[in-house]
Amino acid sequence: MSSFREHITPALLKEVLDFWFSHFTSPRDFVAPPKEAAARWFRRDEEFDRACVAKFGPALEAIRSSSSTNGQVTASSLLALIDTSNPLNWVALVLLLDQMPRNTYRGEDAKVAYTVFDPLAQAVVTRAIKENVWDSPELRGRVAERCWLLFPYMHSESRELHGECVRMCEALVEEAGRLEDEGEREAARGFAETMLHFERRHQKIVERFGRYPHRNGVVGRSSTGEEEGYLRDGGETFSG
Repeated sequence: MSSFREHITPALLKEVLDFWFSHFTSPRDFVAPPKEAAARWFRRDEEFDRACVAKFGPALEAIRSSSSTNGQVTASSLLALIDTSNPLNWVALVLLLDQMPRNTYRGEDAKVAYTVFDPLAQAVVTRAIKENVWDSPELRGRVAERCWLLFPYMHSESRELHGECVRMCEALVEEAGRLEDEGEREAARGFAETMLHFERRHQKIVERFGRYPHRNGVVGRSSTGEEEGYLRDGGETFSG
């Protein structure tokens, strides 16, 4: 297995961004992503999953292998491999750590996404906030790129991180409302409000249970009676 350091390259980061936004047809889409464009990311698509595995599976496996054998992969060790002066490199790294694993490790393998990659992605976002990447001029007004820095916190089982995620989502909504172009303003605000809506749905579960009950089986946790009842009665699983 090759070292993760061989995979985290400028070329890989560019490929992540090019792939993730390959369906965009206009620069305007980055400011106000249309609903049909966003659907590609959030619906389950086996062809899209296969493309993620083919393009980014080797890098993910190198990170996973290094994490399990000697624990040498940390947010700091990954950030040391990228040009952190470019905010889009942070977005690409977060996409690699937070989104690609969800398309690559399905079913029982989802444990890898939850236990290996989620902590790394969350730590990268924490650094991004600390170093003002989240508020950088390059990302302001570009909700289609900036929003991905939200998701590691949305996927977390930390009440504290969810509180921060709500604040970040609210900032996106407020920022979208300040766009001058009416069409862009409405589209961007709608997208940002959708992010806030989904975050609040996630937050509600973590506030109640302190974790996501639907992950219990995959990660080897025992469910409480309340959690079993919640899932039996149709509680949220966000498709796994």
